Amino acid sequence: MLADNWVMGNQSAVNREAPAAAPAPMAASGPATAASIERHYSAGEIAGMWGLNVETIRRVFDREPGVVVLQGPAKKGKRPYKTIRVPQTVLDRVHRRLQR
Repeated sequence: MLADNWVMGNQSAVNREAPAAAPAPMAASGPATAASIERHYSAGEIAGMWGLNVETIRRVFDREPGVVVLQGPAKKGKRPYKTIRVPQTVLDRVHRRLQR
């Protein structure tokens, strides 16, 4: 059983409390930009927070500048799989835009 501050959404638990601090950047990778160390959300996490379907979230953020898209090569006869991660600043910008 999950504690009261956890909500089940789209087969994953989402914490209602403030997100955990981002891990410190690696020294070997050079100077980190603010965008690289800020919190990034998966489509499932955003869907749980906003109460929407994961596919709706994917469509909203499909061509949004700043979204990190990870996609491997398509295998023969298989569809390509994409993973998206949405930085906090992009999430805030889209949320403000959708409120109008």
